[in-house]
Amino acid sequence: MQKKRLRQAGWSAYASSERGEVKEWETNLDHELPFLLDVLKRLESYFPSVNTGSNEIEYIALKAIKTKSVSFRDLFQHISPSLQDEGLSDLQLSEMLNEFIKGDQALLSTDGLLPKYGSERYNPTLTITSFGELVLSGEANRLDLIGIDWWIGGVHLQQPK
Repeated sequence: MQKKRLRQAGWSAYASSERGEVKEWETNLDHELPFLLDVLKRLESYFPSVNTGSNEIEYIALKAIKTKSVSFRDLFQHISPSLQDEGLSDLQLSEMLNEFIKGDQALLSTDGLLPKYGSERYNPTLTITSFGELVLSGEANRLDLIGIDWWIGGVHLQQPK
């Protein structure tokens, strides 16, 4: 019964719109569910950095693209081994990067469509823009340049209106 309560409390923390509930769940309970604890701890890496406005995965992707233009498939194969515990899929990475190619101050440029569910498996080449380089160096913040509209668990990250 204790494990069931822990699972319910973990789900409640994950689905909460209050970011602090996950932290509270991590620190205030004796954990008999180490895998759930690991998942909720990794959730933190999906929140934007105060310095760059990008999350850890987005930062790793930008860093990999900075050295040279790269195909989407090659990028995914390059970064996915270091993110093995994340359970990151190519479609999830594609959705993250789609945010980076929008607007007049896009962080990336591409020569085609990124993959999406139910479509052909596109494999465009990705190139970092000068704005992407500014974010990577910490001189600009992604939130100021392209904004954000993203869900992490129950938290909806979006620009203030």
